[in-house]
Amino acid sequence: MVEQYLSNVHQVAEQHGSVPLLVCLCGSRAFGYAAPHSDYDIRFVYAYPLSRYFTLTPPPQELRFKDADVVGYELGKFLAMCAGNGWNAHEILHSPVLYERAGVVAELRALAASVFSPPEIVAALLSGVKTYQRRMAHIDGADSDATDKRVKWALGCLHHVMAACYVAVHGVAYPIPIAELASAVLPHILPQVETLVGWRAGHLTLSSESLAQTVATVQQAADSLGDSLLQAELTPAVAANTTPLEAFYLKVAQQLNK
Repeated sequence: MVEQYLSNVHQVAEQHGSVPLLVCLCGSRAFGYAAPHSDYDIRFVYAYPLSRYFTLTPPPQELRFKDADVVGYELGKFLAMCAGNGWNAHEILHSPVLYERAGVVAELRALAASVFSPPEIVAALLSGVKTYQRRMAHIDGADSDATDKRVKWALGCLHHVMAACYVAVHGVAYPIPIAELASAVLPHILPQVETLVGWRAGHLTLSSESLAQTVATVQQAADSLGDSLLQAELTPAVAANTTPLEAFYLKVAQQLNK
């Protein structure tokens, strides 16, 4: 499956006259709480030769696949996401790498770290928590997938809150796997996290009551941690120096032009 996605990414990028720099696996399969039926969330970063920008038709800054959760970001847009402290850009850089061009991941990680703004990342992650909470509040009990959605979104909510806490405390990008995050941020909740991960993966069988109790415990932990983060005082964000990112952008385009 992954090999097919990689092949498709290279094919689509080539059709647009671009070159993939990085392809990674995101979503629940990267976070470590996928179900057997979970989609493969693929994200990639691509670039164009310098000459492609000197045309009357601007090249696409985003490429999407119709029937799959595969999204590509043009290098300039991706660097702008990093500078704008979009948590998803930093998450992409620290997710499992499926393909990279000539050590580009290390360069991108260093550039992203140079403009990393903990206050803005924390705020963005906590905003994502609200999205998960809204989803959980509107789950249709008659939906055959209601229980799986409740577990998935409870874990997603916890993942975002713990990531925000990790950034607030350490000031750097957070680990992607939920078990690793829990070990670092909320070790006392790790057994419940592992239980829900095992249930989603189909490795554990739980009674409805036991599953509901475990989900409730995880939700309570997420809510408590989220409330404490909202009350915390973080160092104000400072303007990022984007000159190194712009230099890298030009360098890549020039290299591809040869």
